[in-house]
Amino acid sequence: IHLSKVPYSPSNIDKHRKIILRVLRIALDKGLIKWTISEKKIFRPKIIEHKSIHLLPVEIKMIENLITIDHSEKQATDLFLLMCYTGQSFADIKKLHPTEVQFQENNQIKFWSFQRQKTKNPISLVLTNSAMEIIKKYNYDFSLTMANATFNKTIKEVCKNAGITNEVTASLGGKVQTLPKFRFVTAHTGRRTCLTNL
Repeated sequence: IHLSKVPYSPSNIDKHRKIILRVLRIALDKGLIKWTISEKKIFRPKIIEHKSIHLLPVEIKMIENLITIDHSEKQATDLFLLMCYTGQSFADIKKLHPTEVQFQENNQIKFWSFQRQKTKNPISLVLTNSAMEIIKKYNYDFSLTMANATFNKTIKEVCKNAGITNEVTASLGGKVQTLPKFRFVTAHTGRRTCLTNL
């Protein structure tokens, strides 16, 4: 009940709910607690409606063509576009290291080889020229760029200024709402956009 009142995504709420229920089930099995409500009702899976968005190729182009003099907006734009170009997470881009970028065939093909922070799985992907331009701009180091929370706030303003304002229906704050599209854009939208548009 408490989690449904805070601005967490439905998937995040469900993750915490499953952890709580796992602990309760172990406690029940060991006889550490007694429950008056039927177990069937307690452990019944909860179906949560969740709708996500991605950007269309034309909308990515709108962001690429946006001219801004604000430093924070420029940085948020670069980070977001790099997520759209590579399909990788904000956390993985933040920890990119120069040794992870490799060149082959007379420097014509660029690879980014690294271990994903979330899953620890090894990843190797080809970097496009557009992606390499951004990486070189930051001298292969994004560690000092803005934090995730600041990025999520700034990228919304970038998308708004780029004209991504058509109304769509998606999940926000644990609820499905109809709002201007830029309101739903977060760091994860970049990764989802890349994977959807492949």
